[in-house]
Amino acid sequence: MLLLYMVMAWCGGIALSAARPEASLNSALPICAVIGGIMGAVLSYQRRNVRRLSLCLAAAGLGMAHHSAALQPFRPDQLAFYNDRGTAVLEGIVS
Repeated sequence: MLLLYMVMAWCGGIALSAARPEASLNSALPICAVIGGIMGAVLSYQRRNVRRLSLCLAAAGLGMAHHSAALQPFRPDQLAFYNDRGTAVLEGIVS
């Protein structure tokens, strides 16, 4: 069951990062979640439910960090940079 909880926490972290872009890798939230989760799991090793909750917190933080690291900003030399920027005129010769 622990794997199921960890996967749900990982997906929840990805969903949180997608819904709230300010909770990205640039903020301290994912890092604090991972560190706090690991510390909680180490400190509460005897209590199974607290350890499980702490590991899920760490998995959610890792999911947030993974999603925000996977999103790369587009540069002006990439075509996707010009999405939703209005109209564009292309001139050239098609041969």
